[in-house]
Amino acid sequence: MAGPREAMLQLNQCISRVEAAEARVLARSAEPCPPLRWKEVALANAISQLVQKLNACAESVPSTKDKLIRLTKARISGRKLYVFDPRIVIGDMKDRKLIQDNAADDALKHLSLFVPPPDAVCVPKEEWPEDGQYLWRKALPTLDSRGLALWACNRAAVHVRISATEIVECLLAADELCKVDSDGRLQCDWERQAPPPELKHQVPWRIEGGGIKKDSVIVQAALLIDLPHSNPAYERVQQVRKDHDPAFERWMPHINLIYPFVKLDALDAAGLKRRLQDTEQGAFDLELTSIGVFEFKTGKNFHLRPSSDSEAKLKNLYDQLISVLPLSPTGNWQEAPSTQAKGKGKGKGKGKGKGKGKGTDQSEDAADAEGDHAGKFVAHMTVAKVESSSSIDTDTLQKLLLEPGGGVVRLRVSKVSWCVRTDSTPFIEAVALSLKEQSSEQEVEAATCDLQFAEQQLQAAQSRLELAKKELQQKKKDRDSHAEQQLEAASDYNNIQGNNATDMEASMMDEGVNAKQRRKPGGGGESRGEKNAGSECDKEVRRRRWLASHRREQRDRDSVRKAREMLRSVQRDLKSQSQSLEIA
Repeated sequence: MAGPREAMLQLNQCISRVEAAEARVLARSAEPCPPLRWKEVALANAISQLVQKLNACAESVPSTKDKLIRLTKARISGRKLYVFDPRIVIGDMKDRKLIQDNAADDALKHLSLFVPPPDAVCVPKEEWPEDGQYLWRKALPTLDSRGLALWACNRAAVHVRISATEIVECLLAADELCKVDSDGRLQCDWERQAPPPELKHQVPWRIEGGGIKKDSVIVQAALLIDLPHSNPAYERVQQVRKDHDPAFERWMPHINLIYPFVKLDALDAAGLKRRLQDTEQGAFDLELTSIGVFEFKTGKNFHLRPSSDSEAKLKNLYDQLISVLPLSPTGNWQEAPSTQAKGKGKGKGKGKGKGKGKGTDQSEDAADAEGDHAGKFVAHMTVAKVESSSSIDTDTLQKLLLEPGGGVVRLRVSKVSWCVRTDSTPFIEAVALSLKEQSSEQEVEAATCDLQFAEQQLQAAQSRLELAKKELQQKKKDRDSHAEQQLEAASDYNNIQGNNATDMEASMMDEGVNAKQRRKPGGGGESRGEKNAGSECDKEVRRRRWLASHRREQRDRDSVRKAREMLRSVQRDLKSQSQSLEIA
């Protein structure tokens, strides 16, 4: 149970997280998002196009302003601006009943592989110009789902009309290429002409590739989640794999998501990253909690298996990957197009000797594609591949891999690795497909929950602290009272003992003086009182009385000192107990 200090520290950390997340949300919401100035962009594009046409016909440039306006009217009547997301275009067509719902859904599947142009702008529907001529709101030709998706990409534009007079006036006002002299003739100064600005929003969106070919799917590529070197379980897993996994040199510790996968040049990595970022899939924590085994004809595959919650998260990640990937050549990314591979073997040919033939890929890479789980996504991290007669078992691996980590291997999944290899090199990460971290709003919500929990812990700790303080104060009060009583009793006892000793000594001295006074003067028999107190002089009697009084005072001081030491000891014990309660 956390003490008050730990609870306060956790509370401060939660408050800092909440404040930081709220600041990011406010900063992001405060960023200006200026609307697209349709006419200004279209006018700038029209002027650039006119300058390009004048450059192309430099020897036959119109001689007057009116002729230039007529040329502009004939060649340039406005500009197309590709500033719409084709998926929104499909939705608009669906809302206007231009296409059926099932046709729209099929087209959207193909549009999951769209590639935007470099200067892509997606204007929201509420900012669309009312007087714009939208190129997709026309009669639709008969197309299949892929053709409809391509048609939407090419038509995701608006045509903005601009008068030829306005285009020419803006060109002359710039006074860079053309101007009108005093005679009304058009003069062009080619030396002063600046390069025409680049046309904006003139490139349509496109759909990536034309589908995945069978020969693009290879066993030298995989989509996987790797176990980082920094993970505490990495060394344990590698030690077991080194002894029991034939593919130790070729693979890193990993969980295959899609294997085999495509060559690097078969898909656009940037487009795949963007599509994955556009999904709802975010980073998550993964827990491997048990040892599983796949039974084959000649051996066994031992692996780390995720918990039920982590397995659901991995399945969701797999589904998101399938949604952003093109269709597999077999229709299922868990089924390889072919297990055949080229190899050297003995075969018949036109000449004698050995020739090239067909052979199967017998590498360890294809081993996981066998068994009852073939064609299905089963999340696992292989740690050992052994023969059926091997003595290795799940209990042994449990002790080696899971028990040192408290029965679980934990890792943070923040990316998916697109790994490739060659025939002579191991798998390496070629592309990292990052997953979305929590947004600022989610961070605020999570931090707020943590804050509420920390406040509850703090209140409970403060209640326990107040109760402990009351108990401590009562104990201290009782001990102080007991110590005072002991001090008073010791002081009274010492005073009584000292007084009795002093009275006894004084009495003995008085008896000696009286005996001396009773002695007869003059002769008499030999006196025997010279050796007792009665034979002492008055000076000696006073000295003995002073010594007796001094010893009584000394005893009083000693009794007071002992009482003080006892009280201090009690106070030290109480203080030590108070500190121990505060720490607890």
